[in-house]
Amino acid sequence: KTKNIYVTVNQEGIYFSGDAGASWNRIDNVSGGPNIGIGNLEDAVIDNSGTFYVIAQESLFKYDNAQWTEIAPYPHPFQEIAIEPFNENRLYLIHISGHPTRSLDGGDNWEYLEQTITATDVPWLQTTIDASGSWISHGEVMFDPVVPGRLWLAQGVGVYRTTDIN
Repeated sequence: KTKNIYVTVNQEGIYFSGDAGASWNRIDNVSGGPNIGIGNLEDAVIDNSGTFYVIAQESLFKYDNAQWTEIAPYPHPFQEIAIEPFNENRLYLIHISGHPTRSLDGGDNWEYLEQTITATDVPWLQTTIDASGSWISHGEVMFDPVVPGRLWLAQGVGVYRTTDIN
């Protein structure tokens, strides 16, 4: 489908090939890009148009047309990014504490979201949620590739999905 390939190597760099892997260029150490050598790489995704997003140095960067832009809404340790496959302007950024932040315009503006998590049918599962009911650990977050607006969250004791992404 594409000859464009991105490879991320934690604390070593981000590499790009535009010729299906025949040659490679390091792209993280250019102007405006993250410096992987001094910060951990947390997550990376590519949208359907080929724009590359990476969480590094506890911030969010976007790479498009050979140019980096830092688009994090504010300084915070972020850990996961998800892009709606049916609407590439819809981004969800998850803080290291599990709290979500949403952009509906490709990362130009962000909204901190409140969330409600319940586990009434599995009583012991409530112990993974703090007293406010709004914190949860996470492993990966991603949009469903078949059902628009459905977001999935992998967590140490199970998998959750949204019932109302809005």
